[in-house]
Amino acid sequence: MTKKIFKSVRELRKAKKLTQKDMAQAVGISTPSIVAYESGRTTPSRKVVDKINETFGVELRVVRKPRKARGAKPVKMAMSAIILQRGEDQLTLRDILKKTGKVGKLIIRLDENKAYWVKDEESGSVDLW
Repeated sequence: MTKKIFKSVRELRKAKKLTQKDMAQAVGISTPSIVAYESGRTTPSRKVVDKINETFGVELRVVRKPRKARGAKPVKMAMSAIILQRGEDQLTLRDILKKTGKVGKLIIRLDENKAYWVKDEESGSVDLW
């Protein structure tokens, strides 16, 4: 007999008509862990996935996001002012926004000398210097 395959903890829990608390108790983990798995803040360990599969007689396949290299974490911040300096030249956030226009998301890559932007369904890049 083939085991039913589930791609998320939430999908499995809803199919079994369990509350988050009931599922946590059945697997032997905390309710906040189930909440974290369902919200995508964290993924269950191999040990927890195996326990879920054993407990419910299913095959849970959790897709893990690839890890980023050490030191490669992007810095997310909301700010109204920024100054980039290269030698004697300076760029402000206002200068960059003149090049990109009003955008929803702006990623500045100094190593590539580019500012990448996203606005609604459009995206693009501009040279900084």
